[in-house]
Amino acid sequence: MHTIEPLETRRLLSGNLITRGIYHTAAQLESELRGLADAYPTLAAVEQVGTSELGAPIWGLNISDNVGTQEDEPEFRWIGAMHGDETVGQALALYFADDVLGGYGSDARMTEMVDETDIWIVPQMNPDGYAARWRWNANFIDLNRSFPEGSLGDGIGTYFEGDPLLDTNREAETASIMRFSADRSFNLSANIHSGALVANYPYDSDGKGSNYSATPDDALFRELALTYSRENLPMYNSPFFSDGITNGADWYEVRGGFQDWTYRYLGTMDLTIEVSNTKNPSASTLNSFWADNRESMLSFTEAVQWGVRGVVTDADTGLPLQAKITIGGNTQPAFTDPDVGDYHRLLLPGTYDVTVEADGYDAVTMQDIAVTGGSATRFDVELSPTDLTSPALVFSEYAINAPTPTVSMLFDEPVDASADPSDLRVTRDGDGFELPSNQISLAFADEGRGVDFVFDGPLPDGNWTAELRPGALTDAAGNAAEATQTFFTLAGDADRDRDVDLSDFGILRANFGKLNASFADGDFNYDGNVDLSDFGILRAGFGNTLVAAADDSLFEDVA
Repeated sequence: MHTIEPLETRRLLSGNLITRGIYHTAAQLESELRGLADAYPTLAAVEQVGTSELGAPIWGLNISDNVGTQEDEPEFRWIGAMHGDETVGQALALYFADDVLGGYGSDARMTEMVDETDIWIVPQMNPDGYAARWRWNANFIDLNRSFPEGSLGDGIGTYFEGDPLLDTNREAETASIMRFSADRSFNLSANIHSGALVANYPYDSDGKGSNYSATPDDALFRELALTYSRENLPMYNSPFFSDGITNGADWYEVRGGFQDWTYRYLGTMDLTIEVSNTKNPSASTLNSFWADNRESMLSFTEAVQWGVRGVVTDADTGLPLQAKITIGGNTQPAFTDPDVGDYHRLLLPGTYDVTVEADGYDAVTMQDIAVTGGSATRFDVELSPTDLTSPALVFSEYAINAPTPTVSMLFDEPVDASADPSDLRVTRDGDGFELPSNQISLAFADEGRGVDFVFDGPLPDGNWTAELRPGALTDAAGNAAEATQTFFTLAGDADRDRDVDLSDFGILRANFGKLNASFADGDFNYDGNVDLSDFGILRAGFGNTLVAAADDSLFEDVA
């Protein structure tokens, strides 16, 4: 908590460029904002952020140490005069900008705020209503009832996950602020009203009527509200609201409210601050309202630094990513600013599991992240692109030069070692006979890249197809391998020409009595010797032929 200096001292600390104690007309407002930008050209810039129903400009003032440049720092927003007859907010927004800019370079607190935060101020969201001094815009629409509603099952999704902005057919002021907000990545925000004296936090509506409606960040919102009210003694000592704060719906339900929309849709923590029991008090009282609210506004702006922060980048390219940040046990996401990849997730002190995910990348969860008060805990995250490439078959063969025939497959990356023999379907062409899986065993080789399907013994004669079942073998990312191998078996066919004939008899005779022999030597029963039993096999099959399969040449056959 900071001590509130006497007003005279505060004026000495500020540049005091803004004319105080008056309600500014539209022309005066623009002039004041441009005066600040001209006086601090490296720190402030004026931008038209929208247009009213009658064509009046809605002005915004950006304050930053590198104004106009996207940086790794949280973004904050003040909005005033959403209701045209609630006039104090415009003055407070102007005085805030004046003091912060005036103190830069001489006041350490103001300097740090500008150096570490990208601040936007929209003093007058409803210029038509402000000019007429009525609540509504020119169409007699209450702008704080004109935003997309997200309760009662009519989910609006989130902008950063591709859900539509729903800004068409909205009031001009509403659509302008929606687009302005969606084009940036505000982390903390407040819209200033009058007509009461209280810090109001979401939800304003969650389908429960005028009853307490907690967000997933209820404790955080309560502390943010207290951060404002504690520094404003008339508010904090309210006879109507305990400690000067209230849950919106617990006060009264508001559907189509700004603070609910910006929280649900954009992940921005936003409060509705009511700063005066009188909607449009005398201009002569504005300095006293600033005295009551100055420290509250400064402390609330500084709260944007709470929690956890970091930059999310592509592990391969180093480029920033648009990513979603979720906290264990909390359903409300936050998002990175895709221009820089920075995230700033407001949290209370505690220990959290933080998950970072982006489309096309493997999610990362950081466990037991300790968050303390004050500056955010920093964790930069590199996300690796998700592997969407299936293991490629490098080599495949049917080996008969072994005690038992084997189908061997070699892939370009390791595959799941939990596979079993039933993952290979071995069928004979023509009659569709399928080899029972209990006649197959399995072994891995080559650091998990190679798989051998070993048969118990010689297969019956025929053209065969060995095919991996869908999803049988996968890589670490779950991508399934595909592989099919065709081969043939013909007992006695030593030279593998699909005929059992005199040439095979000649091979057997030449190797008769050979030890450690192979099928190609005439060892047709795989016992390692060329002997009379092999002669019996050749004689039984003599004259047999086997027609080649259409895809017989696709895979190598090792004899």
